[in-house]
Parts: sequence; structure tokens; C-alpha cells
Amino acid sequence: MPPKHPARPALLPLSWIFGGIVRFRNFLYEKRACRVSTFGVPTICIGNISVGGTGKTPHTEYLTTLLQGRYKLAVLSRGYKRKTKGFVLAGKDSTVEDIGDEALQIAGKFPEITVAVHENRVKGMELLLKARPEIQLVLLDDAFQHRRLKAGLSIVLMDYGRPVHEDFLLPAGNLREKPEALSRADILVYSKCPPDIATEKKKKMASYLSLKDGQSLFFSGIRYGKLRAGFPDKGAFSTLSSLEELKQRDCELMCFCGIASPESFVNHVRRFFPQAPALVFADHHEYKERDVAKIREAFGHLKAENKGILTTQKDFMHLKNNPLFENLTPYIYYIEIDIHFVDGQEEVFKELIINYVRNNTTNS
Repeated sequence: MPPKHPARPALLPLSWIFGGIVRFRNFLYEKRACRVSTFGVPTICIGNISVGGTGKTPHTEYLTTLLQGRYKLAVLSRGYKRKTKGFVLAGKDSTVEDIGDEALQIAGKFPEITVAVHENRVKGMELLLKARPEIQLVLLDDAFQHRRLKAGLSIVLMDYGRPVHEDFLLPAGNLREKPEALSRADILVYSKCPPDIATEKKKKMASYLSLKDGQSLFFSGIRYGKLRAGFPDKGAFSTLSSLEELKQRDCELMCFCGIASPESFVNHVRRFFPQAPALVFADHHEYKERDVAKIREAFGHLKAENKGILTTQKDFMHLKNNPLFENLTPYIYYIEIDIHFVDGQEEVFKELIINYVRNNTTNS
């Protein structure tokens, strides 16, 4: 259940109003009173019904890895917190201000695909297919509430640690829609699951969802991957690929992040560096001089000869072109993450995705 907040009782009336607006909007779409657009290429939506981190970006990257060698692939995102408006194609010189941190991360990791942003997904699809007519498949990041665009396949993520059936609608809680909205999804995924989740626990979590015929449920977890030097031409340990290797060099570490659910990241760092200072900022944080001063101060308190600063890959998008970090660049590292499916579900998930795309691909 979301943590109790003293303001929640006062906010509940606003949540009821918000819920009424959402229900009326959905009613209009269900009765076809609002126009819905489809396109001639397969589209896969990766979304959620709650605000905050459910793992959309690593799941989008997982799908990109699965599909990029088979199809001419594009990712279309809103470009959250970018400074631009309208349609923007990612390029080699794109910045976080141009396309947002998540789109920039995907574009950097997958240079062979097309990444674009537009706040209006229908207009974005139109402009994307006009600019790249060879595209065979589009992944729609965070588009489940964009009902003007009907995705061919909808995947909805739910944070295992924040069960949607225990949450409240905005602003009293974190829900964008009530859990009944999950009936629109084709695939449901409990994300951020512990690796040792018991079978009985999975059955209990499934029982809350009232799955309908044709829906599939999966359980996925976050897996921390390789350590990367943010600036390998400057870093003292740029060839190291894990926190374990960094620890073996008698390095002392501090960490910082600006993500929706920082606990997992901080806990992972402290498995190897139990005394590591941790600074936590808001999700999608834009680092200003006062923030960098806090990071510099914490770093300055480290006593070891070998020391470093660790952050997330998403946060690194905000600092790699930020001149305020210039004097810290030799010490900055980030850690990659990916996802895994629990109890051998991965092949079933892959088969569902590949069969959908194969059966709906006409632009070859």
C-alpha cells in the first residue's frame, strides 16, 4: 500500500473528481464518440496506470534488443521534461534538453534504430512514418492513456512493491486510472519482483487482477549490469566492469540518483560499499549548481586515495554534457540495468511478442 500521508483525506475529494473525469473520458472512447487512429505498422505500447517508476525504459530496451535485428524499428516517446516542442528525431548530437533523458538513453544504447519524441502520439506517428517510411514496427513508450492512438499490442507494467489494488487515484495516490483499466491491456507485467518470489505469492498477486480471456500475466525483475566509466578517456578505472572489481581496488564510493524509486539502486550500491553516502533527488532531476555542490561536498568527505561517484544511466544523461560536473568527470561511473523474467517465463513472453509482430507486419 502507498505510504500514509497526512494530506490524503483532504485530497480524496479531488481524487473522486479526477476519477470521474477519467471514467467519462474512457466512456467516450468505448462508445466511439472520440476518434481513434491506427497505423499500417505493428505498434506495441509499453505503459502503466500509475505515476512513478514501473520500469518502462528497461522493458522498452528489452523489446528493442529482442526485435531490432528482425525489423526496422522505431521508439516513439513523449520526451518527458525536454525543452523542445513537437516532433524531434534523435541524432548523434541530441541532448537531454532536446529529447528527454529516457529517449536519449535509448538512442545512445541503440544507435541503429530510430528514436523520436512528440507529446501527441498520433501526430508523432504520422510524422515518424513520413520521415522514416521504411519503419516496420514502433514501440510506444508510456502511451497507455493516449487512447487516440490504438496500439496493436498493449503491455502494462505494475510495480510489485506498490500493488495497484491498494493504491488511490491522483492526487491522493499514484494511480492515473483505476485498476479496471487493466482490462484494456493484452499483457500485464508485475515489475521489480524479487528473484525468489514464491509460487503462492504469484498466485495471490494474480488473483487481484481478474484476468480476462486472452490476457497474459508475467513477473519480471530488475537486474544490475555492467559498470561503465562515464568518461572513459578520463577515468582512472575505465576498464572495470563491476562494483566488485571497483571494491577490489580499495575504492571508496558515494552515489546519487534522481529516479522514481531510488531504494533499489542505493541498496545495490551498499551491498558492495556499505558506508557509501547516498544523495537522492527527484525523478528526472535537472542538476543545478546547488545540487552539484552537494555531490562535490559528499565526494570531498571520502578519505581513500581511490574514490568514485556512481549514478544511474538515466541520471548520466543529465550530467554528461553539464559543465558543472567538469571537475568530477574522472570519477564518475554509472551502472546499467536490464530485466529478467521470473520462473522461466521469458520464452513465452518472447513468443507472444514475435508472433504479434510477425502476424501484423506488412511493411517489409
